[in-house]
Amino acid sequence: MTPQVLGEAIRAARLAKGMSLRALADALDVSAPFLCDVELGRRGVDRHIDKICRVLDVPRDQLAATKLLRDEIDWIEQHPEVLARIRREMPGHPAKTGRRRP
Repeated sequence: MTPQVLGEAIRAARLAKGMSLRALADALDVSAPFLCDVELGRRGVDRHIDKICRVLDVPRDQLAATKLLRDEIDWIEQHPEVLARIRREMPGHPAKTGRRRP
């Protein structure tokens, strides 16, 4: 898992829990600047990941799913023809209904 994606997932889980960056850093026994770097993808946290999951009450595989979703979004954004096809296949899309967008 790339540090940036993992950092984004950790930040989202922390915010969903209503926890400040400093509170999570204290619970993990790391500095707030270190955790900030983690959330920004500047540092990895492999040795802390199990404790992060326990403190935030997030299954480890949920963080992995977040990474997978981000990878898929990145890939789709790099392939506009795929994105166009996905949009055409969406229910209610003007190409399927014959309606034009306002």
